[in-house]
Amino acid sequence: MAVSPLTLALTAVLCIVLSWNVEFASGKVVVCYATNWPQYRPGQGKFAMSDIDPTKCTYMVFAFAKVVGNRLTNYEENDVGQNGQYMQFTRLKQRYPNTRTLLGVGGWTHGGDPFSAMASTPQSRSEFVRTTIDYLRRYNFDGLDLDWEYPKANDKQNLVLLLQELRQAFDAEAARGRSPLLLLMAVAAGLQNAVPAYDVPALNRYLDFISVMTYDYHGAWEDKTGLLAPLNSPPGDDLSMTISLNWWVNSGASKSKLLVGLALYGRAWTLANPGDTAIGSPTTGQGPIGRFTREAGVLSHYEICERLQTGRYTTVLDALGQTNYAYNVQEWITYEDTVSLADKVQFILSNDFAGAMVWSFDQDDFKGEFCRRGPYPLMSVIANGLLTAASRQPQPQPYTPPQLYNPTPIYPQPQPYNPSPIYPQPQPYNPSPIYPQPQPYNPSPIYPQPQPYPQPGVPISPHVITPEQIAQDSTLTTQCPPVPVPAQNLQPPFVAGQAFNCPAPNGKFADPASCDYYYFCLFQMPFRERCPMFSQFNPSRMDCECVASSDYLCPFRAGQPAQPAQPVQPVPPVPQPQQVPRPQPVQPVPQPQLVQPIQPAPQPVAAESAPESADPITVPQPAS
Repeated sequence: MAVSPLTLALTAVLCIVLSWNVEFASGKVVVCYATNWPQYRPGQGKFAMSDIDPTKCTYMVFAFAKVVGNRLTNYEENDVGQNGQYMQFTRLKQRYPNTRTLLGVGGWTHGGDPFSAMASTPQSRSEFVRTTIDYLRRYNFDGLDLDWEYPKANDKQNLVLLLQELRQAFDAEAARGRSPLLLLMAVAAGLQNAVPAYDVPALNRYLDFISVMTYDYHGAWEDKTGLLAPLNSPPGDDLSMTISLNWWVNSGASKSKLLVGLALYGRAWTLANPGDTAIGSPTTGQGPIGRFTREAGVLSHYEICERLQTGRYTTVLDALGQTNYAYNVQEWITYEDTVSLADKVQFILSNDFAGAMVWSFDQDDFKGEFCRRGPYPLMSVIANGLLTAASRQPQPQPYTPPQLYNPTPIYPQPQPYNPSPIYPQPQPYNPSPIYPQPQPYNPSPIYPQPQPYPQPGVPISPHVITPEQIAQDSTLTTQCPPVPVPAQNLQPPFVAGQAFNCPAPNGKFADPASCDYYYFCLFQMPFRERCPMFSQFNPSRMDCECVASSDYLCPFRAGQPAQPAQPVQPVPPVPQPQQVPRPQPVQPVPQPQLVQPIQPAPQPVAAESAPESADPITVPQPAS
């Protein structure tokens, strides 16, 4: 019996969809950005595409290409050509075939005007859609990530039409037997940019994933200190991850498509008053320039590690925002570390979002030369929490038969947009790590609210990390008095590479070779940390304490083996996330489910600390 072309086409699409379902049956999604400008950084800060670790991600995005006229083109001269950055990036799939590589277009420095002009007419959109598919295929990319920062109110309808036409063209090509191109978009977290810009149900219909840039809520464009990415904020302050994500969910975005943005860098200020170091303290401008990133007010994670290891900073983990800050008499830095990111990973899992979007590879300690935790310490926590943990018990993925492509538009036609005078023109704002100077946001009642925002402090779905279960750094608040240690009683040396198996997924445990050190475990990953000077780790209290006032006799100083570590209670099992199938072209918008804010925890205790690992940690209690 002869096989018709239609049957062959349907068979090809069926194979593609089935392979897609197998790939995503395992767990959450992690989208990671690799930028094309760190190649110019000096010394140890120079980052090449060969430094990428694809095992940390499901999708990798090359940042960025740009829009010129109605077509994509490269930013850097060496992006294209034989062994160019495009080729080095996409070639990673040869060794890691389960990874997808996408091309990002736009970014903060690109601006919104080229997008506005391109999306303004049917002819210009048609040229962009047609040439974009050719460009992605020519350079072996698996999809497109739009980074339009930011659409204005009069771009809102044109953005919908652009996404609709891209989706139709991508689906039409897939129906002809090609692997389906992915369509993602990075979107604003700040409501003053998001409310006038986005028709959320339409974005939810046409995009595979929506990456919400839930960071840069505060920075040196403001004249006071603030947290980089607060999970929750005080009453009356709507700059937090929880409030941003609630707006997206309430406005029509499916949790199964929302990616929560996580930042691997910090923001820095110069303090106006050395004695005023709390959140909201007055500042005189940007902090000093990092010696590798070389931009005032911005520091990579490895540059922050380098500063904290001098011992001249006090570090605090804010209990409400679950974001760190560190200060000395002059500088104030807000940043993420392994503990704050582990808490946000649990937030993603507890609320069953699709996963995380991470900016960016080059900001982490990518070679493990600064933070004493091996390569990619931050991305390892994210990947181990979202990919490894979520994939331990994969569940079968239901299959939805593909539909024939119909050149007649299959999507509901958007309604004509009539701009309303109630929307003010949005001010420049930066949820992007390209570091602009946005204006502070002043909430105004003129924005229509789809549903009331839950205020911070409302109990959430229970958090799985508690103070007794998570590894906490030393809570010492004062320097310990000097204690002489006889030479014959010095601790045995640490043997590099010796194995340590975590007795529980999370917690602090005695070092079997020394009382001056302990092991800090996150998701079964051990990190060897040192107690502050003249202190020792007490296994019965699971913390460092001053030797002079401690009733614990270190067995090493008596020539005996170390006492066994007292195990902490294991972390309760993380609920298995819903699988993330590739969305069909047309889907109904589900009823929104509120993103519950974190219940405030006790205020943190500041600690004078040398390495980053000495952050005093306060983790939110689970809801009753």
